Amino acid sequence: MQDQDRSHGPAPSGQPLPPGCRLFPLTTRPDARGDLTEVLRAEWFDTPLPTRWQAIRSKPNALRGTYLQCRAWSYVCLLSGGAIIGLHDLRPNAPDARTSALLRLTGGQRQVMVIPPGVAHGLYFPEAALYLIGTGGDAGREPLRCRWDCPELGLAWPCRTPLQEPADRNAGDYAALLAHYAAGIAAESPAGSTG
Repeated sequence: MQDQDRSHGPAPSGQPLPPGCRLFPLTTRPDARGDLTEVLRAEWFDTPLPTRWQAIRSKPNALRGTYLQCRAWSYVCLLSGGAIIGLHDLRPNAPDARTSALLRLTGGQRQVMVIPPGVAHGLYFPEAALYLIGTGGDAGREPLRCRWDCPELGLAWPCRTPLQEPADRNAGDYAALLAHYAAGIAAESPAGSTG
């Protein structure tokens, strides 16, 4: 594998990514049988490596999220189709708190998007797609959820009535997300422990 720049920077749209979010380009090697793309090597990342992977197919106009992990890292790799990832930084001590960004990924240009804890994210699929999602770090808890269209997220999704599972469609508002996030961080901090 070629040595590649793996630092965070602006999204392909030119919007700055929230600090700690990174988009890693991957190298695909074609041959007579098809092609091979290496998705993960431990030395590529200075973050907790995924301990769980899921392969997910999404239909056109599907929107998954908005999700927020308090302690876990998320890894997204689009294999085919197209996706738009929405990011919104909720970390209270982040240098650019409340930064939002939308970026478009295509399966023809394979990449891994790394999302740190405290950055809310959603995935919209304007076309059918297959992708991998990995979770690393403290991945034992269900992610918090927020309605995809809360204006406080600052995400101009290119859809009006996306396909969603009931838990996402009925998720709480932005204020509830902030309250649950603050409670989750306090409960998991050393000061909040009782043992």
